[in-house]
Amino acid sequence: MGATKRKIDFSEVLETEDLSPGMNYEKGYFPRHQKTTASVGEGPGVALFDFWNKRPELQHIHQFAKARRGNPWAVLGVVMARMMVRVPHYVVTPAIVGGVGALNLFVNLTGRSGAGKGVARAIAEEAVLMGEVKQRPLGTGEGLCRLLAVPDSKKRSEAVLVDGGEVDVISALKSRQGSTLTGILRSAFSGSQLGFTNARGDTSVNVNAHTYRVSMVMDVQPEQAGPLMGEAGGGTPQRYLWMPARDPEMTADKPTAPPPAIWVEPPWPARKGRRFAELRVAESVVEAIDDGIVQRNASEDNPLDAHAGSVQLRVAVALALLAGRANVTMADWRLAQLVMTVSDNMRNEVQRTLTVVRLREAAEGGRRYAHSKLAQREAEDELQGKRIEACKRAIGKHVGDSWISRSKFANSHLRSNLKPYLDKAIEELDGKLIEVAGAKQGGLRMRRLDLG
Repeated sequence: MGATKRKIDFSEVLETEDLSPGMNYEKGYFPRHQKTTASVGEGPGVALFDFWNKRPELQHIHQFAKARRGNPWAVLGVVMARMMVRVPHYVVTPAIVGGVGALNLFVNLTGRSGAGKGVARAIAEEAVLMGEVKQRPLGTGEGLCRLLAVPDSKKRSEAVLVDGGEVDVISALKSRQGSTLTGILRSAFSGSQLGFTNARGDTSVNVNAHTYRVSMVMDVQPEQAGPLMGEAGGGTPQRYLWMPARDPEMTADKPTAPPPAIWVEPPWPARKGRRFAELRVAESVVEAIDDGIVQRNASEDNPLDAHAGSVQLRVAVALALLAGRANVTMADWRLAQLVMTVSDNMRNEVQRTLTVVRLREAAEGGRRYAHSKLAQREAEDELQGKRIEACKRAIGKHVGDSWISRSKFANSHLRSNLKPYLDKAIEELDGKLIEVAGAKQGGLRMRRLDLG
């Protein structure tokens, strides 16, 4: 991972000759600006006071995003996903639950078409510069494995930011027969072993656990998120951070964009001959994660929160790295909880939207069914009327002054498809054109009425 030519630490002043008018660049800080009450975007409007003012790097991202007409939450999500790709694959979190923890981060930029998802991506690339971030489009599960594999000892790509595109893409890819995409993505999130074994050894692919780093950013329109949310049973949507793309607080006035900041990688923990190098995580954070595990096992929790602790820890790591540290403090954990509040509310908004969509589709389906049944009844009534009229014409033509039994008339003068309607025709003509005698069960007779 090559170093950038010019580095600006987040603990240093942004030195530039072209200072923005009215901005105060004090040594040791990013430019301070008026405190903001930030809502979650397209969620229910939960206020998150002072998040952006807690740290200079967060202030920088907020001001840069506002100046470029993006939602700061969405920009932060992309910045964190990009930053995780810069972390060496051997750097992990301690074995708090199960084994060591991966740092792969999946982010959904969520909003209606035109809400600013692409804008957030572009802003994030300029707001915080961090050297090369290899980016590839989302393809098949097998394609992702091959991208991260190391065939013939020649490294292909141990770290990549996957551009998931629109959520429709993943829906289309996973709908293919034999698709393994969503399963591969779930495994990649956890840093698990990836690959597949074929009869021919040269087409088999194996990617060992924690030998790669992968982040993903995907655009999600709530109305199109049904297939993704439908994977909740497998644990797919639980692994994503849901960031709002629309900025409901946007006004005509906007701040001046500060110069881009350049992230300085912190000293990574040494492996010392071991397979992994563990980031230091404060004991209080470890206890908080453990308490959450105990609570979830003791109660029927929301299944969509199954990976909440894992995602929050990754966000906490990203915030620590953004601050130039390779250790996680309780302050990082608490800030990450605010980010998770934004994510949870955005995900809940997606669920509400999908509920409305399902109800609307059900109502429309009910209307279509009712219309079809009505049309069917009308068609049946019309057909019945036509066949009764055909029976009447046959009676008028073939019934004379002599008595003729119903059965003989039907067998002699009616097609089989008209016979069920003969009794109705006789009933309507009785006393008008014909007279009827006997019972319907086998003895009914009729003859033409003498209208003298």
